[in-house]
Amino acid sequence: MVVGGDAPWSQRQLRKIGEEPKWITDAGATDPEAIGGFPQEMIEEARELGAAATAYALFDDSRRIANGHPMDSHPDLIASLWAGFSAVASDNEYAWSRRRRTVDEIREPTPANRMIAFPYTVDMVANNTVDMASATLVCRVSAGRAAATPPDRYVFPHVSVHGHETWRIVNREVLHETPRLAEIGRTAYRHAGISAADLTHIDLYACF
Repeated sequence: MVVGGDAPWSQRQLRKIGEEPKWITDAGATDPEAIGGFPQEMIEEARELGAAATAYALFDDSRRIANGHPMDSHPDLIASLWAGFSAVASDNEYAWSRRRRTVDEIREPTPANRMIAFPYTVDMVANNTVDMASATLVCRVSAGRAAATPPDRYVFPHVSVHGHETWRIVNREVLHETPRLAEIGRTAYRHAGISAADLTHIDLYACF
């Protein structure tokens, strides 16, 4: 069983009234296992850039220029993308926010939707102030059947590919391109013996 969760929204609400969380925060008798982290070179660059959204805004502007999009209409494209996400979330009972937002609501800066880093307003960036958790059970098919798990909930891993892009943004030849990620995709297709045309659904995840 692989589980993960976070409760920054509750922590923020408690801080507002001067209270501490009531849940157990003791790490236990042993040191927690370290399974990730960022190298010092990335941390140092992040101190100069500030919030992650600032770096992503630079990537997006580089992409805008490469695609020949005018600056004044580019926010419309991003807002349209996020409006699609919002439409999906509005029908998802597990979504943190189910309020359906329009393109205009997402694009236009307001006191409730402040500008973070052009072209991003608050509604165009990740919301990590949530109380959410998830779990994945890794087991044999026989165990899933014994637990009466519906077959449409099974996920069968076919291939895992790892690659590394440069940690430092200043080392990128083109700000909005990640050649290693593209190669990872081609390698995964090759090992699985399929192409993008064979896929019905694609789940892409990138922090922020």
